Amino acid sequence: MLPRMSAVRPVREAENRLRGWSREVPAILAEVERRVVDARVQAAAKGGDASLEYVLNEVAFSEIKRYESSRGKDGARGQIRYAS
Repeated sequence: MLPRMSAVRPVREAENRLRGWSREVPAILAEVERRVVDARVQAAAKGGDASLEYVLNEVAFSEIKRYESSRGKDGARGQIRYAS
């Protein structure tokens, strides 16, 4: 026979850690952004393929390719106006 458990057991409510997490997200994102930018600036100081101009050019090229390959709701390809 199993021992009978009392009907009322004192149970402490669990802490919802996600509530605290959502408050910390902006600070975490700001810290990650700061670290990434600092690392890129330090690498850019060395020049070459790590220079900011090279990195920004690569990002712009990738974004243009992504945009050109996307199709809108009407099935038409996106068009970009290039500034000169």
